[in-house]
Amino acid sequence: MSVLIGIALKSLIVAGLALGLLKLMTHRSAAERSWVAHIGLLALVVVAFAPLVLPTVPLALTMKMPSTAPVMVPLFVTTPPSPS
Repeated sequence: MSVLIGIALKSLIVAGLALGLLKLMTHRSAAERSWVAHIGLLALVVVAFAPLVLPTVPLALTMKMPSTAPVMVPLFVTTPPSPS
C-alpha cells in the first residue's frame, strides 16, 4: 500500500510540474507546448512503472554521532544600556 501512495505522490508532483510549465508556455507555439505535454506524460508513465519493474536497492547509511554535546554560540551579543 505504501508503494502505491509513493507512486501517487510522485505522479502528482510530475503532473503539477508539467501543467505548470504548460501554463507558463501560453504564448509559445503549439509544437513546443505539445512537446512539453508529451514529455510530462512520458515522465508520468516512467514514474508509475519504475518502482514496480526496477529492483529495490537497500542503502546502509550510518552516521557517527559526536561524543560531546554541541556548544551553542550566540550570533550576536547585546550589552545592557548603561545608566546615565
